Amino acid sequence: MTSPIGRRHPLDASGIQLLLYQAPMWLLTLTTFFGLVIAYAAGSWIRHRRPPAAAGDDAAANYDGYIVSGMLGLLALLLGFTFGLAVDRFDARREQVVSESNAIGTTYLRAQIFPESHRDELSGLLSKYVDVRLALSLSTNVKQSIQLLDESDALQASMWTATLAAIAPQRDNVAASFMESMNETIDSAAARKAARLAHVPQRVFVVLLVYMLITSGVFGYVIAEQRRGAVMTLLALLTTSYLLIVDIDSPNRGGVRESQEPMTDLKAFIAAHPSGSFGTPTAHR
Repeated sequence: MTSPIGRRHPLDASGIQLLLYQAPMWLLTLTTFFGLVIAYAAGSWIRHRRPPAAAGDDAAANYDGYIVSGMLGLLALLLGFTFGLAVDRFDARREQVVSESNAIGTTYLRAQIFPESHRDELSGLLSKYVDVRLALSLSTNVKQSIQLLDESDALQASMWTATLAAIAPQRDNVAASFMESMNETIDSAAARKAARLAHVPQRVFVVLLVYMLITSGVFGYVIAEQRRGAVMTLLALLTTSYLLIVDIDSPNRGGVRESQEPMTDLKAFIAAHPSGSFGTPTAHR
């Protein structure tokens, strides 16, 4: 059995993590977009102060076009690479939801083999544990999440204590299989926490944002006052792409979050099949 999942929550962050994973999405969106607009304006201002030597030359214009195209191509590559990293982590979090719900469900079913006193205690703890884990997955409030983590840790300790008490009178394959299931239930919580903490490296987001700002500045220098509306549209699209990646990489914020349907289905199953509803188990020898 691994150690309890701990008190640190994925939203309990500082520095760049505070901006990426805790600031409201609307604030991060406005900050990114206006940052790009300021960079564009700075590039345009530099062009007015230091205009190109051959601003009207067709060859120079073509050369500028090649530079802009190259920068946009590299930016698209960086965005695609970062998007792939975020989606991989999203898929891992989604798989962990299924793994944890399966582990808890198996443990709940195997708990029904014990005598009534142990069966009811274990079933009650597991039912409450599902509620806490589901609430933790849906929580967006840092303080509430930390409280739920503490409650989850306490329930894990209680479930393990109840497991030891239940298997104490017997040392057979039934007891071994239940201990294995309970161990997997607790391990799955640690694995799920690790998956939710496995963000795209902060440096990738920082480098990508810096590159976007530089590209926006080059737009301002090369295009200047021409086609300003088209440039603003492009900057808005870049902001949308960047924030979509941040959204996918944020397990407790935004609109793109892994489905909790396996856990809600498990909760409904436990409610429909309370302790003792599977029949009276045979007394252990």
